[in-house]
Amino acid sequence: MKLPNNLYARLSLVTCIAFMAGYIFVYAAWYTPILSGDYATWKPLTSTLFGQVVSNIEDLNIRLSNLSFSGGNVGIGTTNPWAKFYISSDNVNDATNKTQLQQYSALTIKPHGSNSTNMNIWQVNNGNTIGMQVTNSNATADWNISLNPFGGNVGIGIINPGAKLEIAGQVKITGGTPSVGRILTSDATGLASWDIPASDSTEDGQLSLESGTANALYTPYRTFQKGVYMVWFYSCTITATADYYIAMTAENSNGTISAGSTNRSLSQLTNYHQPAFIVKVRSSTASVRFKIWNPSSVSQTITNSAGSCSSFYFTQIGK
Repeated sequence: MKLPNNLYARLSLVTCIAFMAGYIFVYAAWYTPILSGDYATWKPLTSTLFGQVVSNIEDLNIRLSNLSFSGGNVGIGTTNPWAKFYISSDNVNDATNKTQLQQYSALTIKPHGSNSTNMNIWQVNNGNTIGMQVTNSNATADWNISLNPFGGNVGIGIINPGAKLEIAGQVKITGGTPSVGRILTSDATGLASWDIPASDSTEDGQLSLESGTANALYTPYRTFQKGVYMVWFYSCTITATADYYIAMTAENSNGTISAGSTNRSLSQLTNYHQPAFIVKVRSSTASVRFKIWNPSSVSQTITNSAGSCSSFYFTQIGK
């Protein structure tokens, strides 16, 4: 066996070997009756007595292979363990990522013999929090922790949880799009997200109509959050090749929407807001634009002059 180069490591190794050898000798001798009744005269070492020594050594080997203690505490890194099993580290670093948490770990549990899953425990948040991370041997994987995977409940701040998760206190969820007054709403799979109450109107705005002459004129695209919107067109100096009905609606380039429409004859498109129509964004977001067009014939055109104030206005009326 090659001794390590580090002097401290060498001394530690030699000390361990000496300790174990001494322990085996004392244990074997103490429990082998090789002394006479008054412990003053040694008995000759017969084959029977030698067999008892060997038997005691084998018994010690079994005990060490499944190490157990009937009393007292066990400490690592401390001479005064005050718990049944106490680990104290002299490392003063703070972990700020998975690699450091594994590097500094005070306790690593690797439960499986053939894969690299391990759980590391170390301080984070400048020592104000204990971090627990499950990852692989390279600390590159984001693996899961399952609490009571085969039954039972989990409690936080409570000793007798009555549900799969019971929390005695407030819950703070910062993922998604939290905002004042929003509510937590579930989808069909149970995944929750922050949503706007039906009574709130939190998204309002206006999109200007492009200038030009064509069968259809459009506003720019805008990203809309999931919800129901009331939309109306404000007409400003719109002209057309004939007095046909002019229609107004919405369309999307991504996401999912349901769009109503409204229409007016050209002579009715005076300078005021037209009857509103409803657009519902069904996906979490959608890219939507509004349009005005002449549905009677593609040859019929609409003109919106440059600098016109013609615009679509919208307001969110529900979720």
